[in-house]
Amino acid sequence: MAAQKNDPKELKFRGVYLTDLKSIKALYFGNENIENQVFSEKELNEQFGIPLNVAEWNKRIIAYSFVNVDAQTKPRIQLRIAEEFSGMNIADQLTDFTIRSHEGVYGLNGGDAFSDTKSVQNSIRSFVDWMNQCN
Repeated sequence: MAAQKNDPKELKFRGVYLTDLKSIKALYFGNENIENQVFSEKELNEQFGIPLNVAEWNKRIIAYSFVNVDAQTKPRIQLRIAEEFSGMNIADQLTDFTIRSHEGVYGLNGGDAFSDTKSVQNSIRSFVDWMNQCN
């Protein structure tokens, strides 16, 4: 099976759909087995960020990119990759795809820094609150 995981034909990058949020939340909490998983006892915080793109392998979400605010209060694109797929070297590909696909929308400047910190923080807070209410 290891040979199949390195098959680039199976790897696909795309935007996040509403139906992806359960899988993304499972990756965030470190539990990729989402069948019958109950997340109600686990509330998201602002570290969850806003998911932007996913990496899909064989129709399974194995990684996602998200915008979050770093320790210097600068919005940055960050990644979360399923542990068993961390050796696939998809980090650079997913980061590049995210920058290319969101550059015009969010005004990315200087690589992966978003230009309006306050707007990003407010959006993250609103999104996380919404996700916690929808659980």
